[in-house]
Amino acid sequence: MQRTKTPVDIVSTVPVGWSYEAYNSIFRAVRQAGFNKTNLNTLQDTILVNEPEAASHFTAKDIQERDREFLKVDDCFILCDAGGGTVDVVSFQVKQVKPLLELEKATEPTGGQWGSSFIDTAFKNWLRDEIKADNYASIDRENARQQRISPFARENSAMRALMTRFNIKKAAFSKTDKSDIILDLPEPLNNLSLGTRVKEVELTLKCGIVKMILDQLEQVSTGKNRRVKNVLLVGGFGASPYLQEKLKESLAMRKIGLRLPDKDKSVTAVVQGGVVYGIEKSNHGDARYTGALMKSYGIVNNGQFEWLFKRGDLVISSTETIFESAAFYCTANPHEQGVPEFSIFSYPMDDSEDDDAPEQWLNGQHEVARVAQVTYDLSQHLDRATWSLRHSAARQPPAKREIGPFMWRFKLTARHLRAELLLKQTSIANREVSLEVDWPSNSPYFARSGENDLYD
Repeated sequence: MQRTKTPVDIVSTVPVGWSYEAYNSIFRAVRQAGFNKTNLNTLQDTILVNEPEAASHFTAKDIQERDREFLKVDDCFILCDAGGGTVDVVSFQVKQVKPLLELEKATEPTGGQWGSSFIDTAFKNWLRDEIKADNYASIDRENARQQRISPFARENSAMRALMTRFNIKKAAFSKTDKSDIILDLPEPLNNLSLGTRVKEVELTLKCGIVKMILDQLEQVSTGKNRRVKNVLLVGGFGASPYLQEKLKESLAMRKIGLRLPDKDKSVTAVVQGGVVYGIEKSNHGDARYTGALMKSYGIVNNGQFEWLFKRGDLVISSTETIFESAAFYCTANPHEQGVPEFSIFSYPMDDSEDDDAPEQWLNGQHEVARVAQVTYDLSQHLDRATWSLRHSAARQPPAKREIGPFMWRFKLTARHLRAELLLKQTSIANREVSLEVDWPSNSPYFARSGENDLYD
């Protein structure tokens, strides 16, 4: 990758509701693809933004350029990003129109699996019920006997050909078009034809996307004396005539308009919005900046290291991510005082880039650093009422008793790892570990934050 002297920001757009693990996978993939400080020596900020937020900043500006009266200060609107896999929805309030359009989130984004690919799945399930499993097996043997076909099920050549034809029909499907939809089936089912509307597909649209928008309407208006005047619809599935008609019908009863970007911009609204978001990052006080852990952090459980956070894992500014370790027990002799140690370790001990963290305490203890420690007197729990006993067949308690379950609960913030040790879900100790995080060294945001807790 060619080096550049131009300052570079990286903006990753992600669906609403993704887990930390999903964000982390995307973050690692981006860095491993070469989008990192090694290849981009002028890299400034790396930012995560939800897809509907990105799309809203582009789409609102695009429509505003064509209709100057579209938005006014304090107006609220909803952005619905209907894509292939998910449909994401978020509401905004206009804070400023000139000289630059400035938006503020009015609700938290919500999302659901109501995208175009799930319509495909609904069609497959409907088709199997319509032609019966024995016939369906001739074009999709793997899923013929499944209770419900998964959206991620593999397709053979016959099914791919059928779904290609179905998608052409789906793209043109309209609520106002009363003509039959004729879909030719592949061999050996080519003598069968389907001439009925797919009610399950209609139900999916009605119960999913419309409900999410109505939920957002309620969030905006509840106790805040605000109302939504427009819904902006983007995404590949947003171009569906049927979806547009269904939304217009529902919104018209509430005197809310449905606005669409130019057709060729609908599919790319998220990507173009990500660019706009990055350019205007200084206007977004809640922007999520990202960095990478420079060390792995974990505990020891039954002689094995449990690395809960690994070198290179994602750290997000202004975000707290919670992890919990597996439950574990400690043995104690009722005739002796038990004061075990509970420790948190980091790897590597030095500034090396070694990612090969040890797995066993016995042969790896010299490679790790103890970064936090808790000692806890178990004698107060050597009471029959609080023992967790593993009785023998004769139901005689062993000489040593197992006390627990213990569990670590970790909160990962931008600068610290906050650890809480629990016994039977009750907190018994807290520790805080300062993290070593690889933030982009040229980031103006990082320079502004200094040593304070702007990242936390």
